[in-house]
Amino acid sequence: MERGIPVKTTTLPEMPEDSAAPTGLFTDDQQVARCVWCRATPAYQHYHDHEWGFPVKDDRRLFEKICLEGFQAGLSWLTILNKREAFRSGFANFEMDEVASLASPTASVYCWTLALFATAARLLRP
Repeated sequence: MERGIPVKTTTLPEMPEDSAAPTGLFTDDQQVARCVWCRATPAYQHYHDHEWGFPVKDDRRLFEKICLEGFQAGLSWLTILNKREAFRSGFANFEMDEVASLASPTASVYCWTLALFATAARLLRP
């Protein structure tokens, strides 16, 4: 309890000791070394193995990454990764010219945004 406010804590499952990997890394069953932060879920591991730390040279992919970082405010990165297809659908697959042509948000974007954040709000409820 902090300043009289109950704090909800979540206990992560026990992770086995990994003495074979240097500090900050773990090795999976196939002895692939990865950063410890991606250990929690397969979605994090896929992101780590295929995107995190890789240079982005494609404008559409860079625009997507910048937008997703902005959408993350107040949410976990896992929430953003889990909603990525909805973001792509709602924002014309992050094609900059198509997004720029939306002079004002359309009803579908409003509905999509409300659905996304209603789901996030449920996830964040104590």
